[in-house]
Amino acid sequence: MSVTGPSTQTLRRLPVRRMLIVTPLVAIALSAAVIGARARVPDNQIVPGVHVGELDLGGKSLEEARPLLEQWAARKQAMPVVLRYTPESGESKTWKPDAAKIGLTINVANTLDAAAKAGREDIAGQVTHIFSGTKAIHIPAVPTVDESRLKAYLKRQIAADVNRKPKNAQFVLIRGGGFGTRHDEPGRALDVETSAVSVKQAWSGFLATAPVAPTAGSHTETDKGGETPPATSAEKDTAKETHETVAATVEGPEALLSVKSTPAAITSEGVGQINSVLGAKTSYVNGTTSRLGNIRIAARHINGTLLKSGEVFSYNKIVGPRDEDEGYREAPILVQGKHDTGIAGGICQTSGTLFNAVLASGLQIVERSNHSAPIGYLPFGLDATVSYGSLDLKFKNDTPAPVYVSAVLNGRALTFSLFGKHTPGRKVALVRGGSSRYGGSYVTRHDRSKPAGYRRVVEPGSGGAHATWYRIIKENGKVVHRDVISSHYSGHTGVVVIGTGAPRARANRRSTPGASGSTPNVTPGSGSPAPPAPSAGAQL
Repeated sequence: MSVTGPSTQTLRRLPVRRMLIVTPLVAIALSAAVIGARARVPDNQIVPGVHVGELDLGGKSLEEARPLLEQWAARKQAMPVVLRYTPESGESKTWKPDAAKIGLTINVANTLDAAAKAGREDIAGQVTHIFSGTKAIHIPAVPTVDESRLKAYLKRQIAADVNRKPKNAQFVLIRGGGFGTRHDEPGRALDVETSAVSVKQAWSGFLATAPVAPTAGSHTETDKGGETPPATSAEKDTAKETHETVAATVEGPEALLSVKSTPAAITSEGVGQINSVLGAKTSYVNGTTSRLGNIRIAARHINGTLLKSGEVFSYNKIVGPRDEDEGYREAPILVQGKHDTGIAGGICQTSGTLFNAVLASGLQIVERSNHSAPIGYLPFGLDATVSYGSLDLKFKNDTPAPVYVSAVLNGRALTFSLFGKHTPGRKVALVRGGSSRYGGSYVTRHDRSKPAGYRRVVEPGSGGAHATWYRIIKENGKVVHRDVISSHYSGHTGVVVIGTGAPRARANRRSTPGASGSTPNVTPGSGSPAPPAPSAGAQL
């Protein structure tokens, strides 16, 4: 028993030791075999089993693989890309442009380079290959994206179709009295940046996960790890048909488009703060029907203007050019103190009446110019002239809420009203300050064609004047603003014609209209033209 015991223990241990020694040797041998096998693949040839998508490039030279890859890439780039909205948008419309049309392509050179390197650099994978059999090595195609082309398509073809401008809340005057609010509606817009990222990701994912179709003669695993018999002709035909069917039924990538909500600039919450009339003014329109029509057109442009808090109203911007295309007609105007006619004559009554309503409302005056001579439809010193491109009337909504401007022409009564948020304890008062007037000057012109003693005022002059008003704004009895409204009217120099010709015979002398009693109480030839106020071309 003592002799055979050790011998038995030795016999039992020998297989384990041999296995420990043999296993690493087998692994090393197999690794060497794999590396040797891989090393036998020429550098200009792709390792067997390498696929790009469903395209089998294994065993092909780079020269053979390139045209095949180019053709495959062309087919992929011609496939439609499905673009649809995210589910939460509630929209079901889709677009299906070809990939290349929106800048989605494949970098053939980089993809071929990746295929050429596949299967050569991973030793561990090569060792595993011996035990598991030859499997397809999938190489994703390298995507390229022309972002400018992609975004141009999104903006031109999709954004134009999906975008919807928001609707501002509206202040509504109710016929018969009172007012209300029409609620705002948010708009929507395609989020081009986010949508472009989604399309790029979809294209990359599509190229990375393209299906691999079965190919004839490829090595597959058997249940027992045996060798696969060579494919028959029928099997090769079936594999070819399967490959073509899979390639034909593969759908292009699908990307979700992002739509964002665009809020209205003026919300119901803001308009809802309007609760009273801040100020109003009515003036009466005299003159021709053309003048009345011009005032109606200008008032229509202004009516309904809604100013956000901090926004500046510009008469010239709101009313726009005054020309015949807008329906304006010739009517009296005032040019450097002289009465004349011109297109859109009379619309200064709209600017002047609005100016008085703004004064009464307590809003900040930004820009205002008086005429070159006083006018009769507003208090002396409280007119406002405008001339497109030069003279403007501007005021600022310096309240915390929107301000609505209403313009109503009822018959010949023109009324401007400004609606806004009333500040409790706030009062606005206009106080007349000093004023002065001085006579006009005249120049004489000698006319030899007129007989001696002939005198006639051919151009009436107007005297100059100055007026000052004060606007005092109080809150709870305390003065918070004191504004000075100053107007200087330079007047206009008149012209008197004096005849210097031979006197007419007494028997044939006849009274000349305007020859007597027409010269004002001034000394002809005295005085010189005073510099006019900056209101040339004002539409009186």
